[in-house]
Amino acid sequence: MVQELIIPMGQIDGDDQQWQYLPPGVYDGLYFPLGVYVPLATRWEAAPKTISVRVGDTVRITASVKYRGPAKTYILYGAIGAGRFNTGTGSDTGDFDEGAASTRTFEVTESDTYKSYNPTVEVKVPANTGAPLWISLDGKKAAVYVKITDGIGLELDKTLSPYYRGALDIAPKAGEFGELKITDYVKV
Repeated sequence: MVQELIIPMGQIDGDDQQWQYLPPGVYDGLYFPLGVYVPLATRWEAAPKTISVRVGDTVRITASVKYRGPAKTYILYGAIGAGRFNTGTGSDTGDFDEGAASTRTFEVTESDTYKSYNPTVEVKVPANTGAPLWISLDGKKAAVYVKITDGIGLELDKTLSPYYRGALDIAPKAGEFGELKITDYVKV
């Protein structure tokens, strides 16, 4: 079964990379006396909707983006996973731990003004996230995000979507019965 989730992004306007300035201090064990510029990270947001899925289902993620510039082929990357601090309730935080990801190319035409595009990518629902934590997604809520790649910088709301926490409600693994019928009856 394929379910669809739509993620609005923004617009691509060349190869800009947005940076955040951090004042002088120690970062990742190194001292930066003049401060340091780091790429702008993405953020967590509550998903606009939650869809019910099972492990192995396919989720079609549709992005909404505007583009101006030369004709080119880009790659839409979509992922399903959970926050490093996942409680299974859709209140994920921390880094995004991917359980499954997929890519799909899409083409844009040359334009001096912004044109709207709705590229899609399909991702299979994983049973857990990947390394290093291997968080089980069984019976929990999972998160999704997309980004546009292929030689461009990642810029929040332009080529990188927020992480949508609680976007998927993954059914717990459980036995199922089906088609119960009486096949015979006799006197004993």
